[in-house]
Amino acid sequence: FSYINHSLKSFRSLQELTLRLQNLGKEPDAGSQHIGQSLKALTSLQSLTFNIGNVFFLTNTGLSSLSQGIKRLSMLKKLNLSLEFLFMVTCVGFNCLGKSLRRLDLLEEVSLNFAYSSTTDLRLSHFIGSFGRLGSLKSFSLDLGFGNQINDEDLYSLGKILEEFVFLVDLRLSFPGNKQITDAGLSRLGEGFGRLGSLKNFNLD
Repeated sequence: FSYINHSLKSFRSLQELTLRLQNLGKEPDAGSQHIGQSLKALTSLQSLTFNIGNVFFLTNTGLSSLSQGIKRLSMLKKLNLSLEFLFMVTCVGFNCLGKSLRRLDLLEEVSLNFAYSSTTDLRLSHFIGSFGRLGSLKSFSLDLGFGNQINDEDLYSLGKILEEFVFLVDLRLSFPGNKQITDAGLSRLGEGFGRLGSLKNFNLD
């Protein structure tokens, strides 16, 4: 992955970047540090799509490296991050990512896909709460995929946090296969973000 690092650093004026990789290798956190370092140099970037189909071997340390690169993208307006099969990442790694996103004041669109990940200890209130108040956010999508352990209390906390995103127009949440969410939880979610006066589209799977 050193060649990716070297190549990207040569395009410091790049405004849009799409990285689609099959995997990061079979060594723990292989490639994540190189990619994180290269992102730090792209200070003009406004749109980032980062899709890795298989990150079995990404740990909290690797996700932290990627997060450190992302948080330097102060001009970023659109982020599409897809990291599937995060079996070795815990709430520590997710919270590190969340805290990095809170530094990006210009973000308008955020799409996060953690499908097929073992997110048993990921609490939505901690993860999304670490974003802080992204005052420019207009579109937010979160897909946890099968295996998630989101419950009613998480939905209520999530709704209260989303109240901070006052300009949010589009919201998509996906927790397929979840057996812990009840009608009561969905009702409390609605109560939580009932103040989002700009919201026009809401999808819950």
